[in-house]
Amino acid sequence: VWAYGNSLESCLVGLIVPNKDNLLSWAKANNLGDLNFEALCKNEECIANVLAEVTATAKEARLLGFEQLKQIHLEPEPFTPENDLVTPTFKLKRPALLKNFQSEIDALYVKANAPRS
Repeated sequence: VWAYGNSLESCLVGLIVPNKDNLLSWAKANNLGDLNFEALCKNEECIANVLAEVTATAKEARLLGFEQLKQIHLEPEPFTPENDLVTPTFKLKRPALLKNFQSEIDALYVKANAPRS
């Protein structure tokens, strides 16, 4: 999980690499078993479920509203030293993550700031 906060925005967004086995099991139980892992990471119902789980965990941990993720992107590719997104000791390389996922982050903020109907 990479939580990102832009100082010009009012909320946090996140990139999550979900556990493949858990996501596929959830999909099978929710009539989405015909989708592969990459398709599930783009599926709105799946994204909403993961966000609900993240939100529930944040509330259990008593995080304040501004500390919680408001939108997420599910990334099927793990963050690895080989793709230069983490160090050899698996610390996140935030500038590299931002550079690689800027368009996804921008889209998450558009979605987070959209009026709810």
